Amino acid sequence: MEKKWRIIHFYGYSAKNIIKIVGLLCHRFGSDCVFCPIVKERRYNGKKRIFYDVDVPLFFGYVFLKVSYDPNIESIFEAEIAVRFQFLCLYEEIEWASVSEDDMIRLKDEHSEMVKNHVIIDTTIQIGDTVKFKSGPFANFTGKILMIFPIKQTAKISTLVFRKETPVEVPINSIERVS
Repeated sequence: MEKKWRIIHFYGYSAKNIIKIVGLLCHRFGSDCVFCPIVKERRYNGKKRIFYDVDVPLFFGYVFLKVSYDPNIESIFEAEIAVRFQFLCLYEEIEWASVSEDDMIRLKDEHSEMVKNHVIIDTTIQIGDTVKFKSGPFANFTGKILMIFPIKQTAKISTLVFRKETPVEVPINSIERVS
């Protein structure tokens, strides 16, 4: 059975718990089937008046997992997390979506390039955010971010074109987050 990449969004989980979940996924599926990119983010300490860099997930709350199709995988996975991490609250949800192999290869390449060149990113927009196009042929359209490519400074966004959901890749500076 062919394995495909899935993106899992953990709502309401802390970074500490997500790291534990990534460990569980690596143990169960193998480290080559799990991808959770970590990057540097620049922060400011107002008291000491200094900038410092911290390691943060590139897409907070998101983990990429390569698994073969099983209609029950979501419920099995959620049950296993509930058993392993009994301290997690019930309101926390897990959302699943598919990711193309090409997008994953591109994302991994960009992540490697970022780590090699010590790139520091701006994490104000995330996968799943609703955004509005500021300029270009889709000006004033809205859409949902499917994937972000930090090195090229582009985002793949799903938007309605002629009443059909269409993925469009645009520069990050041509979109703005909708509150």
